[in-house]
Amino acid sequence: MEKSHVGMEYKICIVTGKKYSTGSLLLDTRLQESLEKEEVTGWGLCPEVEKYLNDGFVALIGIDPEQSSLSEDNTISPGGAYRTGNVAYVKRHVFDKMVGKDKKYENVKYTFVEDEVINFLNQLKEDNE
Repeated sequence: MEKSHVGMEYKICIVTGKKYSTGSLLLDTRLQESLEKEEVTGWGLCPEVEKYLNDGFVALIGIDPEQSSLSEDNTISPGGAYRTGNVAYVKRHVFDKMVGKDKKYENVKYTFVEDEVINFLNQLKEDNE
């Protein structure tokens, strides 16, 4: 692919795993042809997911733990998560009841869970409809 000294910034959505445009233009100030036309600069939250989070939801991201890799502190990072494509959004007060009053979860916007958790929540929802 041809490189240029300008490129459009893209990020990978932590929740969906899909590439999205940030709307930012990148410029190599040395005017070196170092940038791709669509330059991925890291992780972020796409506008669709941001709307859910701003509306008071927490995103549960389905992963396969066997195919995911752990970081040095025994957690799963966005890059190490093997996403299954399942995503569930739960209201903050419901999430708080699920994890308890643990302070380490009070500012969580998303978390990785096994698909069984999402399947269980979907079954609860169906049973109550």
